[in-house]
Amino acid sequence: MYRSLAVNDTGEAEDIQERVKRKKLEDAREGKAKGGRRTYGYGKVIGNDPATGKEVRDPYQQVDAEVAILQEGKRRTLAGDSQFTIVRDWNERGLQTTLAGQKTKYRGKESICDGRWDVGKFKRTLLNESYIIFDRTGHPADCPCLRNDPSGGTRIHYNERHRAKWPGIFTVAEHRAMVAVFNGRDKYWSNSGHIRRRTYLLSGTVYCGGTWRDTERVGQPCGGQMYGQGKTHTNKAGQKRYERRYACKKWDGDGSRIGCCSVFRIADAVEAYVTEQVLQRFSSPHIAEALAPPGSDEEMADVVRHLAHLRLRRQELAAEYAAGEHDKADYQVMLRSIKDQIIVAEADEQRLLADEVRRLAIPFDGGLPTVWSSASLEWRASVIKLVVDKVIIHPGRPGAQLWPDSDGWRFDPSLVEIVWLR
Repeated sequence: MYRSLAVNDTGEAEDIQERVKRKKLEDAREGKAKGGRRTYGYGKVIGNDPATGKEVRDPYQQVDAEVAILQEGKRRTLAGDSQFTIVRDWNERGLQTTLAGQKTKYRGKESICDGRWDVGKFKRTLLNESYIIFDRTGHPADCPCLRNDPSGGTRIHYNERHRAKWPGIFTVAEHRAMVAVFNGRDKYWSNSGHIRRRTYLLSGTVYCGGTWRDTERVGQPCGGQMYGQGKTHTNKAGQKRYERRYACKKWDGDGSRIGCCSVFRIADAVEAYVTEQVLQRFSSPHIAEALAPPGSDEEMADVVRHLAHLRLRRQELAAEYAAGEHDKADYQVMLRSIKDQIIVAEADEQRLLADEVRRLAIPFDGGLPTVWSSASLEWRASVIKLVVDKVIIHPGRPGAQLWPDSDGWRFDPSLVEIVWLR
């Protein structure tokens, strides 16, 4: 009797396990939430539980404030801000993750999570596939998930992807662009092991417009790159004042001559003038079209579908060869042809991703000046590089001219030439 009961219990446990698996698969194919910890950006408060007093959240509705933070993270990431810069800014502003106030256990010790962001959590959150507006390309037409709203996000169940009941936040192109930025980002370290930080807005963009004086190239244009170089001024009273400048560099690190070293300009004034001109440039209604040519979204969708078809065909070809449908020579020729087509399609995809990054990085709704005032130096520099090829500083003195007003710098804007890309 004991053995019979044990067998029955085992069979019932297996039946329950099978029913649970079928239910989870059914929920996934209908795009339902899988439960568990709340996903950042979702879970709008719709009331309170009268029994416990806890908040009741709807996992299918967005939390507008958190969605705005996700959009900010996307925009700043695509524009070139480092993860460290964004995370530090968010923590200083008091923005918290969904773990804030929850009990966590680390090495056997329980504590209350403060909800602070870190670099890893920031990247994992932004690349969460649940945020992607579902792309039905290649998806079975009879899947019940397609009855959900076309703007729905992505429900993940093992290797399956389905259209979710909750609204999506990022497009497929935006997600791919962020992946490309995160995976392609370099880290620069100084000799002391610390991360190098940009201190001059136009580093790598400013060039000398002077002429050579004391070499065999006398009278020829210099064209050398100008670097940030500070100088300390001391007045008659012994008071010292530090001034940031852009200077034409005379010597390279190996001792070779690289510049005329005759042109210097106040960095604050140059940066303020270039910023003013760039913001004015972005106020043009044609700049958005210039950064993202019409039809780029449709072209991206076509490239993604074509790439998916080629990869599927490569798998089918391998299966056909394994089944003996092709001889080795024919199989290698067909496989090589498909691989060449995939390389071309992937190159087109990367080109379109670069265009998408440029388009998504900038708010074209007139809010750029507001964003600019609180943005990091890296983000501002990346925005400038979208439209500015180079800034040429020509020799000359401002005289008594003050810019932009009587309380400004001794600076002549006419001696600064901006070479525009767009």
